[in-house]
Amino acid sequence: MNASGLYAVEIRLTKACNLRCAHCSVAGGEAARDELGTSEIKHVLDQLAELRVPYVTFTGGEPLLRRDAIKLIAYASSRGLRPNLDTNGMLINPAKAKRLKEVGIDLVQVSIDGTEETHEKIRGQGSYAAAIRGAREVVRAGIPLHINFTLSKLNLSDLEAVVETASSLGARSLSLERFIAIGRGGAIAEQALSSEEFREALHRFFSLAEHTQVKLLTTDPLRVLIDRKLIERYREEMSRRVCGGCTAGIAALTISYDGEVYPCPKLPLSVGNVREQSIAEIWQGNETLAALRAREFKGRCGECELVNLCGGCRGEAFARGDFLGEDTMCWK
Repeated sequence: MNASGLYAVEIRLTKACNLRCAHCSVAGGEAARDELGTSEIKHVLDQLAELRVPYVTFTGGEPLLRRDAIKLIAYASSRGLRPNLDTNGMLINPAKAKRLKEVGIDLVQVSIDGTEETHEKIRGQGSYAAAIRGAREVVRAGIPLHINFTLSKLNLSDLEAVVETASSLGARSLSLERFIAIGRGGAIAEQALSSEEFREALHRFFSLAEHTQVKLLTTDPLRVLIDRKLIERYREEMSRRVCGGCTAGIAALTISYDGEVYPCPKLPLSVGNVREQSIAEIWQGNETLAALRAREFKGRCGECELVNLCGGCRGEAFARGDFLGEDTMCWK
């Protein structure tokens, strides 16, 4: 039993990336000078195992650019963690897919951001075909494939096409993630959706569920606003405690390539560094995490009766100037 409440941790193995995606929240490119070493990451994994954290996701940059990536996945698996890989898919060949299967990878996530034309406008020439090849090798190796789709004005019209692509690849699931204008994405902030565009997109996305065998998901807290059954289910409970919505600092953490710890991949607000403190110390004693758990937010989020079931996206609030502010993309 995981008594800490920490359910999932993302580890950015490197800032290095073979792409320069327009919306990248990490601004991936060249490797950072002082990235965590193999032994340091193993020490992090040991701590996660001791805390009985179920899931760890290895990401980047492009995590497979690190020579020790598969060894670290194997080590995580050996410690009882369930390792996932978040990749652009371009470096996955038959041998690498086979090796990932052998070392106990739980799931591989590949990002597809539209049709070939749209995907390559966002991610670069040749990236689409390479991602599709990599995704097919994942499925061929018998590894569950998850597709991630980051939604913005750039690819709003491609939503249905991505669901079809995920189905054709044999993906188990597909998640919709909204674009947040941080990192390199700050240069294209105008491509963020309006609240009405996002609302309509969520309705469109989930209306496709009955037409595909791919499981359609989103971790976006605003999902609750189009799910009346969920609201009714938790109506009494949410008046007493947090029971859904934004997981930043409540069930999840992100550990960056330089050891900095963030509440969420889209909330680049440091709450400590694994080179200076244990994960348990950061998780239990940080004031920013305590503020996120208290959900004493400002503006509409602070006044909303759904604050303990939604809480808004703290990354979006941060991008607008205050991580405790309101989620400006909310239509409620």
